[in-house]
Amino acid sequence: RILAMTGGFSYPLSQLNRATQAVRQPGSAIKPLSYLAALGKGLQPNTLVLDQPITLPPIGGGRAREQDYWTPRNYDGGSGGTLTLRRALENSRNLATARLLDGGIEAKPEASLNRLCELALEGQVYRECLRYYPFVLGAQPVRPVDLAAFYAAIANEGLHPAPYVVDSIERDGETIYRHEPTPQVTIRSVDRVAFYQLKTMLQGVLARGTARAISGLSPYVAGKTGTSDDEHDAWFVGFTNNITAAVWIGFRQPERHGPATGAWRGQQSPDLFR
Repeated sequence: RILAMTGGFSYPLSQLNRATQAVRQPGSAIKPLSYLAALGKGLQPNTLVLDQPITLPPIGGGRAREQDYWTPRNYDGGSGGTLTLRRALENSRNLATARLLDGGIEAKPEASLNRLCELALEGQVYRECLRYYPFVLGAQPVRPVDLAAFYAAIANEGLHPAPYVVDSIERDGETIYRHEPTPQVTIRSVDRVAFYQLKTMLQGVLARGTARAISGLSPYVAGKTGTSDDEHDAWFVGFTNNITAAVWIGFRQPERHGPATGAWRGQQSPDLFR
């Protein structure tokens, strides 16, 4: 049940509801999808992963140009050596996340990407999945309401809710519409243990990671920050035991308004939660 929703700051200027009708790049807010898939394959929060440069071959194989290979980088341009899966998610390390494609989810990068697309569709994050490597770092735009529902499924340890707005409508004392409960869908390809592990890892994002600026909210809040390319979109999606919230900040023409990040970056850049 949607308790509150803001689709924009001025209805006279724009009637577009950005929570349900617009799609924006989620950046690192999509990363829990990759970590859920890895945990579902048997990796543990304390499994070690390299946060080192990696280059992945083009999808489909065959002859390719140099620019067809994918070489991601971390936000700060550096690398972090060897990290646990937990610390990699807490600090939103792009290289460590990309390396999950190469053996962390499936044996081959292309097979891992296929698995992530299957999970994204099962989790109703997307209606279709664009199979290209930057997908794992949030390159494919998403509706805020769909991303919130996926995080709610993490909170529910696999039970995916169907968001709705209206409980009932009455006219002259007569109920002319009443919301009928929609059967909830269970994400069955990942067991509940993996969901529970991911929940604890997302609590660490607030305790020690990129959302530590809001760590004082509650020790039970879990979530993930996200920032799109060129810092045009800033996100935080999180949950408690009772409520899930998705926050997106951006502009239709972001080049006019300057950058912002969804994560704590010290004093070096604008910060959504300062």
